[in-house]
Amino acid sequence: MEVKYVSSTEGPSSTTTLPWVPVAGVIAGTVVLYVILTGVYNIWFHPLRAYPGPWWLVANRLPYTLSVLRGTATRRAKALHEQYGHVVRINPDTLSFTSGEAWRDIYGSQSRCNPGIPKDPYFYMQHQGPANISTLNDDDHHRLRRVQLNAFSPKALASHEVHVRRHASGLVSQLRSSADAKTDVDMFLRLELLVTDIISKLVLGESFCLLEKDDPQPGHFGVFSVLRNHTYAREMMHWPSIFRRAVVRFMTKRPATPNQTMWMTRKATQKRFQQEGDEYDYISCMQRGSPKLRMSEDEIRVSTTAFVIAGSETTATAIAATMYLLCKNPRVYSALTHSIRSDFPLESDMTMPRLVQHEQLNNVLQEALRLYPPVPDNLFRRTADNASLVMGKVLPPDTSVTMNVWAANTSALNFHRPDEMLPDRWSSSRPKEFEGDDRGVFNPFGVGPKDCLGKGLAWMEMRIVVAYLVWHFQFELTPESEAWMDGQKVFMFWEKPPLRVKVMKR
Repeated sequence: MEVKYVSSTEGPSSTTTLPWVPVAGVIAGTVVLYVILTGVYNIWFHPLRAYPGPWWLVANRLPYTLSVLRGTATRRAKALHEQYGHVVRINPDTLSFTSGEAWRDIYGSQSRCNPGIPKDPYFYMQHQGPANISTLNDDDHHRLRRVQLNAFSPKALASHEVHVRRHASGLVSQLRSSADAKTDVDMFLRLELLVTDIISKLVLGESFCLLEKDDPQPGHFGVFSVLRNHTYAREMMHWPSIFRRAVVRFMTKRPATPNQTMWMTRKATQKRFQQEGDEYDYISCMQRGSPKLRMSEDEIRVSTTAFVIAGSETTATAIAATMYLLCKNPRVYSALTHSIRSDFPLESDMTMPRLVQHEQLNNVLQEALRLYPPVPDNLFRRTADNASLVMGKVLPPDTSVTMNVWAANTSALNFHRPDEMLPDRWSSSRPKEFEGDDRGVFNPFGVGPKDCLGKGLAWMEMRIVVAYLVWHFQFELTPESEAWMDGQKVFMFWEKPPLRVKVMKR
């Protein structure tokens, strides 16, 4: 391209031609050179260069970012672990692990002076206002955990059993109607509504009664829209602000899905502040303690929302996965059904003290959690300046590390016949073929001082609901749900299609 201008000294007819400086070409060339040099550094000179991983993921973060935005990053990491082993470099500054030793090294307290590897600030993004327990610094996390543990004490859990059993009976009544009408049902929808009703009763003192209405608001599933958007925003924290703004603009242009669950939780929390609650409802527990420990109303609002959303999504997923896997494994299903019905002649016999001791039920639940952990990945930590030892090697500062829970649970390095549902591997008298299994890898609720607060409640819900379902009914997958687990994407949690089943009374 040329630019012509008229010379004032030579008159109006005189022109001079100047070359156009190719600014765009210079910028493009600079970007290409930067990408090449950065890739060369990341592959051959980066402090993590000794760790295995495909060059195209190691050279630049873009391929990993695209897989996160598509929801395929967890599946890709699992495939890489199958190729490279217990540790793999999944992007320039991140290592993914699948060994039991790594669980302890990353998430456990390494010593009194070294509390372990801190949370990755890119993953646990801090927002304005009060943080929930998952995003707090260590000191505030310890304070809130001490207060919230009261809600999950053995005495508190014992008081919750009656509520869990009552809601489970409500689900049974609804499924009986479906069986009589010979209509199939979306089992995951029913379970998510059930668990949301349970957790809202225990946290807020009143149930949302979503299952009873049998006509859930469409916005209930706005929860997953929030999780997906949060995944996008979190990954873009690794990129310059111009790219972050582009993603935010894209998300704001998409039609918003109303989040009925969050709205109901906030409304019920505000109402609960003005009333007296049960001794062991969660808000009552969070309002106790010395002034230094007691949670503020803002902290309680944030915590109740986190409890309801995380507690309902993960537990409903675990129960749905258990029922799906039972339907896919008739021998296991038949054995559990016979055991439950013979050991508990009456529904009222299925109390928590007895269910806790029921080995076959516990084995099935553990095997389902192994094959399909509700939180399959996304437990990122980032090394600080002090030395962090993982699997016997000192990691350089500012290295992001994670356990790919799903890959670890289904790795042939950790479990014999890893992709099969074989509950006997958890038996106290397990067959010899499973003696080499690394049970220390199996941590569905995390490990260390930041493990899941609500694991006791989750186990109670899983045991009671699965036992009730198996005792009362026989389920069969519809053709559209035969491959329910296949190809699911991950945006913090699994993105699940409807789980449609036929219901038959015993």
